[in-house]
Amino acid sequence: MTIEQLQDIINMPAPEAVGLLCRSDIKLPDWANELEPQYNEMKHAIMRDHLRYPPKMRNGVDEFRRIPLAKQKEAVNKMSQSLFYTDVVRKYDIPIDDSAADEAKELLEMAYKVVNAVDSLNMERGKELFKSCQVATVWRLEKKPSNIKGEKSDYTLTHNLYSPALGYKLYPYFSDEKTLLGISIAWLDATDATDKLITYLNGAVITYENGGQGWKQKSLEKLEHDILTVVYTHIPEPVWGGDGGTKLVEIMEDILSKQMMYIDKNTVPTYVIYKGENGRVSNVEEKPDDARRVIVVGKDGFMNAIQWEGAKEAVEWQYRTIEEQFYQQTQVFNNSPSAMQKTPLSADNKEILLFDSKARAKDYGGEYVYMLNEEFELVRQLLSVQYPHMADAFGRLNCRSVITPYSVRSLKDRAESVKIARDAGVLSIQQGVEELDLADNVSNEVDQILNERNQEITNLL
Repeated sequence: MTIEQLQDIINMPAPEAVGLLCRSDIKLPDWANELEPQYNEMKHAIMRDHLRYPPKMRNGVDEFRRIPLAKQKEAVNKMSQSLFYTDVVRKYDIPIDDSAADEAKELLEMAYKVVNAVDSLNMERGKELFKSCQVATVWRLEKKPSNIKGEKSDYTLTHNLYSPALGYKLYPYFSDEKTLLGISIAWLDATDATDKLITYLNGAVITYENGGQGWKQKSLEKLEHDILTVVYTHIPEPVWGGDGGTKLVEIMEDILSKQMMYIDKNTVPTYVIYKGENGRVSNVEEKPDDARRVIVVGKDGFMNAIQWEGAKEAVEWQYRTIEEQFYQQTQVFNNSPSAMQKTPLSADNKEILLFDSKARAKDYGGEYVYMLNEEFELVRQLLSVQYPHMADAFGRLNCRSVITPYSVRSLKDRAESVKIARDAGVLSIQQGVEELDLADNVSNEVDQILNERNQEITNLL
């Protein structure tokens, strides 16, 4: 699609325009019909498919023990935490003597990192992306007074998050060069049962509504800036591997559920009545409402459950094998307390086990970094509108985002690595402070370190 074609669609009557706008340039799994039934463990086949897993009723109670496993949620959460447990670091390239650009950077960080809590936003939209395959963030300047680091404005920078898992349908439009030209977001407004669709283009926002009388264009807002205020990213399949990963989870649910039913059957209390030597086992007729079973045996007799010795080991092996296959396919590290206790390892050895998971996180992180770079450019442009007297300084800011997947190495290990690099003369103080990510204001922290060192030298002299 081209921007001209998109503009032609906007100029059409509302019903025709909405029909064409509700077509995406990409094909992704549908959340409601494909992904949500896999992600939500209470909608798995073991819970809802009574043809594959028929009820076994007894006294009005289903004896079939249905055990759902939230493995898909676990994969989503762990991958998001792996990527964003450590906050994303933004590395700026600012000349040492450019104080205006440095002030602009501090203001941007305050608006982006603190006011809009971008680190929490990254974790949240990471989860939305990994479970629903797409996510969009709409940024805007809201007509609301703000004061950041002494800089007053009539506007406040804010954002909204959209994904199919949150009840929204996303329709992105790309150029032949894969550049995002615009996006439409559709949803049902439950407050007035109205279907709504908002289309974002460069410098414009168009709103459509359908309250039961057909689609109508409600508003066409021309923005003060020629900017597409949306960042969007997508992945081809959910982090748990889609249908393939779900099949493995279904097998694990099948194993546990059936074994639980057999265990229940064999845990009914049995009472023994001795009837002297040579007594025989009585015939016990079990009725549906029996609370206990009474079986009569001889004085020297006994009862015993006959079971194949290898049954328990076979079930455990089967479940463990399928579970391992799930984690291998998703490349998610099973770092649950129970799993880690079984294999106590040093931090270095755990890092080796984390390698595959970190490689997957880096893979996802590459696409995510591209989105973060686009978002930085967008935020920088919006702040230039919010603070026009600082527009030149904002324009001189160059930044790249660095995602660091979760590591079991402690702060002490990282600090020692920074010290070694500093002693070798291959790392500056500022880079070391950024690497440890302990200071909110890197420049001030570097100045404080230098001042303290100068004071120590003065005291020695």
